[in-house]
Amino acid sequence: MIIVKKGETFFDAIQKHKLNIDTSCGGKKKCGKCKIHTLDYIEPCDKELSLLTAKEIKNNIRLACMHGPLQKEMAIEEVQEQDEFQILSDDMDLIGGKEQGYVAGIDIGTTTVVLCIYEIHTAKKVEEYKFLNPQRIYGADVISRIQACKEIGLSVLHDCLIQEINLYLSKSTYSIKRLCVCGNAVMTHIFMNEDPSSIGAAPYICKVNEFRFYSSKEFFDLEYEFEVQVLPPLSAYVGSDILMGIYILSLKEKELLMDLGTNGEMVYKDQDQYIVTSAACGPAFEGGHMKCGTGAIAGAVDKVWFDQSLKYHTLQDKDVVGVCGNGYISWLATLLKMNVLQESGYMEQDFYLCDDIVLTKKDIREFQLSKSAITAALDCLLQDKEVKKVYLSGGFSKSIDIEDCIRLGIFSCSWKDKVSISGNTALRGICQYALLQDKEKIEEIQRKSKTISLMENSLFFDRFVDNMYFVERE
Repeated sequence: MIIVKKGETFFDAIQKHKLNIDTSCGGKKKCGKCKIHTLDYIEPCDKELSLLTAKEIKNNIRLACMHGPLQKEMAIEEVQEQDEFQILSDDMDLIGGKEQGYVAGIDIGTTTVVLCIYEIHTAKKVEEYKFLNPQRIYGADVISRIQACKEIGLSVLHDCLIQEINLYLSKSTYSIKRLCVCGNAVMTHIFMNEDPSSIGAAPYICKVNEFRFYSSKEFFDLEYEFEVQVLPPLSAYVGSDILMGIYILSLKEKELLMDLGTNGEMVYKDQDQYIVTSAACGPAFEGGHMKCGTGAIAGAVDKVWFDQSLKYHTLQDKDVVGVCGNGYISWLATLLKMNVLQESGYMEQDFYLCDDIVLTKKDIREFQLSKSAITAALDCLLQDKEVKKVYLSGGFSKSIDIEDCIRLGIFSCSWKDKVSISGNTALRGICQYALLQDKEKIEEIQRKSKTISLMENSLFFDRFVDNMYFVERE
């Protein structure tokens, strides 16, 4: 619970106090996600009446961004608890190094952060910390974060992340020799306190595209000192998280690595070259911008099927609170099989799964845009080349149903027996690198990487339109 002072807004307060509240649109009054519980009654505005359920309104749930400066002091609470969020780590079998002591690897995602500490010689994981990226209050995607850096200040986003990492490092009973960092290019730039604005505007370049080495004293307030290594991105929108995936998987010829989230990042091994690209998918695959969308939290619908009537499953078997990305894939695929949803994306009316959980026509369009971005990017990347194996990485892939993805036209029919759910390859890769320090191997991957830009690619835009339909792909 926090107290919002007279003259403050709810949104100002949740940013100041870094509350764990989804603000997917960054306070632009679009997503309907920044839900708070007000301990005193406040009149809902007209837009809240359309974005919130009657039950939520009755229970004093409000949207933080919808209300201006308060006329009186008011107490508010978070609606969603952090420990309910399912954050993907890995049970990792790694190779130990020759040194003695401890090292740490950290994967900084746009939504979640995972920090692991390892004993070097034995490659034994001794500690793991998982937490939501505190920058989420400034928007769900990297473009929102770049904009927040401009409007609020780079140092604000940098400091809130560093403070959170510092908190967990200070809890550790182990003194580390080095911390190795990976993430998408925007996240690593903000971590380094480097302006990411060049990533978000043409010609879309990274300010930092090489290894960076620091002393921990430049970032953290700890009693001891260690080295901080930040690994380089492959391009503006293919970060060091994907680089670490290539590294740990030892990607072979005609193999494909995909990480699907707000960005769809892809790598295809073509002879001795790594062809990489990235499509801005939007947050639909992570439940963002969807009427009842939510992250992978307890109570999120993750599976829908028809058995005489429509059935569903929620994470941890908790009471339903919303629908996560995998839940939407399953729901849409089921409705398509039932002929409720047409291949064009047309649905006669909004469809209720249960009380307060509804699929709207706008939701379908948001999902179509995300799906089409992925498939058009794949068309540009592969151009009908053979795919022998597909690695799916990231949190979204953890419980994905391949047949549902095929039915919706996200994946090719030929992939049915080729897909491997690979978990958090970024985390596994950065921890392995922290142990072995084989910098030459990383630099070799960099040299052999070629980026396909989709920004001015006519094939991408042609295929984008064609791929809006929910039709199986050969």
